[in-house]
Amino acid sequence: MSRLLIKHGRVVDPSQRLDEGLNVLIVDGKVARIAERIEDKEADIFDATGLVIAPGFVETEMISFLTKEVREDFLKRVPVQRFGRPEDIAPFV
Repeated sequence: MSRLLIKHGRVVDPSQRLDEGLNVLIVDGKVARIAERIEDKEADIFDATGLVIAPGFVETEMISFLTKEVREDFLKRVPVQRFGRPEDIAPFV
């Protein structure tokens, strides 16, 4: 079981109207918990101070390398069936 604790990041999720400094625990590739304080002695720690944590991919040049097949596979697992757009998160940054 893989565990990753992302600490001190700015969590931005427009669908949840969320924009605040929080920690995120990811277990086996899925978000298990989002909270101000999370303790998990088994998790690898990533310090996201100064970084934004957002769900999914945002359609920018940074994901232009993804093949059509990878994009389609990813979108099958995204509830809204699309990548985010820069204008989706711009008001929060």
